Amino acid sequence: MGICWAGTGIAAAHAVLVGSDPAYGVTLNTLPQRVSVTFDEAVTAAGAGLTVTDRDGQRVDTGTVGSGDGGRTIRIGMRPGLPEGTYLITWVVLSADGHTVGGSSVFGFGEPPDLLTSAVPARDPASVVADGVVRMLTAVVYFGVVLAVGIPLVALSVWRRGLRTPLVAQLIRAGAVAVAVGSLSIVVAAPVRLAGADGWWQPGVWSRALDASSTLPQIIRLAAALLVACTAHRLGAIDRHEDASADTGRGAAVITTRPASTSSAAAVESSRVGRGSADSRPRVVRQPDSGVGSVVGGPDSWSLGSSVRALARRGGAGGSLSAPASGMVGIVVATALSGHAVAGSGRWMAVVSTAVHVSAMAVWVAGLVFAVLVWRRGEREALVPRLTGVASVAVGALAITGGYQIWRSVDPVAALWSTAWGRLMLAKLAVVAAALLAAFVARTVLRRFAASLLAVELSCQIIVLVVTAVLAGTTPARDAYDPRAEFTAAVGPLRADIDVDRAGVGDQEFTVRLRDESGTAVGAVSVGGQLVRADGGLEAIEVAFRGVDPVELGPKYFVSPPIRVPIAGMWRLRLTVATDRVTAYTAGVVYRVW
Repeated sequence: MGICWAGTGIAAAHAVLVGSDPAYGVTLNTLPQRVSVTFDEAVTAAGAGLTVTDRDGQRVDTGTVGSGDGGRTIRIGMRPGLPEGTYLITWVVLSADGHTVGGSSVFGFGEPPDLLTSAVPARDPASVVADGVVRMLTAVVYFGVVLAVGIPLVALSVWRRGLRTPLVAQLIRAGAVAVAVGSLSIVVAAPVRLAGADGWWQPGVWSRALDASSTLPQIIRLAAALLVACTAHRLGAIDRHEDASADTGRGAAVITTRPASTSSAAAVESSRVGRGSADSRPRVVRQPDSGVGSVVGGPDSWSLGSSVRALARRGGAGGSLSAPASGMVGIVVATALSGHAVAGSGRWMAVVSTAVHVSAMAVWVAGLVFAVLVWRRGEREALVPRLTGVASVAVGALAITGGYQIWRSVDPVAALWSTAWGRLMLAKLAVVAAALLAAFVARTVLRRFAASLLAVELSCQIIVLVVTAVLAGTTPARDAYDPRAEFTAAVGPLRADIDVDRAGVGDQEFTVRLRDESGTAVGAVSVGGQLVRADGGLEAIEVAFRGVDPVELGPKYFVSPPIRVPIAGMWRLRLTVATDRVTAYTAGVVYRVW
């Protein structure tokens, strides 16, 4: 069950850069009129979302950001009459999953670019703070989903009369308000994330923020949450409807033609004051009310399917529940559309999986809330076993969908323990395991401590919700994976041991050590290299090596400065090793950039 919380709004990938124009590291003889960057999905940029700066960090672009190719490409114009030199392209964009993605590229005009000394402009502090606030708001939304969606579903499954209690109704409204406030605040924060503190006062930035693909799910969730908050009182109509029809179905009264002596204890008492035990005429027998609600004890007493059927039945019979039911569905679907599920391949399958995952999460945690509410009530003995049944169904759904989410987010498996996302996921799974253990012990071994263990289980779930919110704003493992890479290449009669400190997109540093056929370390006059895409899609990036004398006596080895690799995929490192003034050997190795 450890995988059950794997992906509440979390999986797949952020927008990935697929190219820039001018390309990284290229030298141009003519100053371009504009520069552009292209991603694998639609993105949103405004203000400082795309900039071009000179070697001193001064902006040399026109300041107006445009887009094309369905939002996949963003571009900005260059000022005319610029001097020859190195120019840096920097971007911070809002991807379809609602997260910011940044990067940079460099090119030269009239001379080769300086790949080492170009200063990347610092991001606006207000934008950084806004990103952190959005993570906290995501946690608020998750808590709200538990109350606004999970509480009604659990109540419809095991305690329909609870929907008429003031406390339950207040919890549902409070959850809907939390979802609405969180969603509205995320929308309001979008201009700041795009253009800094000044973004709030720029109509153009607001226009781009509201037009972003990540904004629509927030607006839908806001409207759905307000609908639930305004119509939550209608959910109690289910129990009132069943009370009104109790004389013709299961409920408070049963019509019987059997002798009274064969009925319940209440029927026996009725026969003593009636016409005698032999009287077989039809009579109304009043059944004792358990207080649990008409559904408890019936064939659908703990079925989540009965909740859906009840909503559909009442929605069709006058439509009193169509509004809150539509709002609940809207909250779940919009939450699935506002996360990582909408990025990467197989996105629609991921959206469906995430929607099921969010619903199951809400039901499991809401079941614990209900258990706490009824622990000191007379209904506890009847409700707790049924809550356990609901939780079992929810955990099963969480395990299946969570496993799928982890599969989408982790590639390779080593990314699970070597990235921040992976380590957070492992910590989260550990907390989930603790919650499941507490539940198991409370129901089997230490029943007299069940109340304390219930509090432990609920506390673990609260921690999981917080960690899930952090995960929602963390780069998925498959995108953040940045492993060390080591490989060997034959260079003439020598062997080159090549070490890459980080084989992910971004800065990489190469170390080359040479050995002869016997494995003894040897030196060389010089080592040079080039990095090229294996498919030839980019111009070659020059890699300069410098000799380093080892601490211990021995021949020197060679180290490169940090070389920025702009795009993931297969790359080829070409080495040229000069063993003396007249002899040189070349070799090439292909490796994957994650």
